[in-house]
Amino acid sequence: MQNANRYAAFYMALSDSLDFGKRQELAATVNNQFQYHLDQKKEQSLKDEKERYKNTLIIVALAAILLASIGYMLYVRRRSKHLKEVLNLSTELQQVSSDEKQLRRDIEQKEKNLEKLRASLEKTTDELSDVKNELERVNAELSEYEEALKEREQQLSEKMDQNKTVIQMLHQSELEGKAEDVIYAIRQSSAGKKNMTSADWKQLYHAVDELYPSFKERLLAKLGNFTERQMQVCYLMRIGLSKPQIQNMTNLSRVTIWRWVKKYDWVLTSDNENGVAEQNDQNDVT
Repeated sequence: MQNANRYAAFYMALSDSLDFGKRQELAATVNNQFQYHLDQKKEQSLKDEKERYKNTLIIVALAAILLASIGYMLYVRRRSKHLKEVLNLSTELQQVSSDEKQLRRDIEQKEKNLEKLRASLEKTTDELSDVKNELERVNAELSEYEEALKEREQQLSEKMDQNKTVIQMLHQSELEGKAEDVIYAIRQSSAGKKNMTSADWKQLYHAVDELYPSFKERLLAKLGNFTERQMQVCYLMRIGLSKPQIQNMTNLSRVTIWRWVKKYDWVLTSDNENGVAEQNDQNDVT
C-alpha cells in the first residue's frame, strides 16, 4: 500500500493535465484491483493456513497412530515377555517340585540304606569283637609259644655250649697225646700273661698242622684274606683254649676276642665233622 500510494502520488504529479474523473475512475479501478488482489491474497493465505493445519493434523494423527502402534507393540512385547517369564517360572517351579519329590524319595532311600548300614555295622562290630577276642587268644598262645621257644633256644644254646666244651676237652685230650711238649708249653703259658715269640708261634703252627693236616687248607678256604692275629686266634681256638686264655696269649681286647671266637666257631669242629657239614650244605643248595 505504501508503494501504491507513492506511485499514485508520483503518477498524479506527472499527470496533472489528465482528466480528474478519469483519474478517479482509474484510481478506483486500481483500488478495486488492489482490493481484489488483497482479498485473493488473504483467501490464498487462509487456504494455505488451512492446508497447513490440515497437514499438521494429518501429521499429528499419523504421529499419534505411530506412537499408539509403537506403544501397542511395546505392550504386546512386554506382555509376551512377561508371559514367557511366567511360563519359565512355572516350568522352573514344576521342575523344583519334581526335584523336591525326587529328593524326598532319595532321602527315604538314603535313610533305608543308612538303617541297613547301621544293622551291618552292628553285625560287623559283633564280628570284630569276636575277631578281637580270637586275636587276643591267638596272641596269648603266641606269647606262650614264644616263651616256650625262648626256653628251647636257651636249652639249645646251653647244649651247644656243652658241645663246644666237650669238643674243646676232646681237642685237649687229642693234643695231650700228640706234640705234647709244644702243646703243654702253650697251655701252661696261657694261664698267665705271656708274650709269644715268633719261634713259639711257628712251633704252635707246626704242632697243629701235624695233628690236623687239613686245618690249614680249611683256614685258607674259610678266611680268604686274613691277618696274622686272626690266624693266631684260630690256632689257639683249635687247641681248645678259652677266651680269657686266648686274650692272655694275644694281648687283644676282650671285645675283639669274643667277636672273633663267635665268628670263627667253625674252628671247633673236627675235620670229619666239617667235611660232613660242607657236604650237607652242598646237598641243601642242590
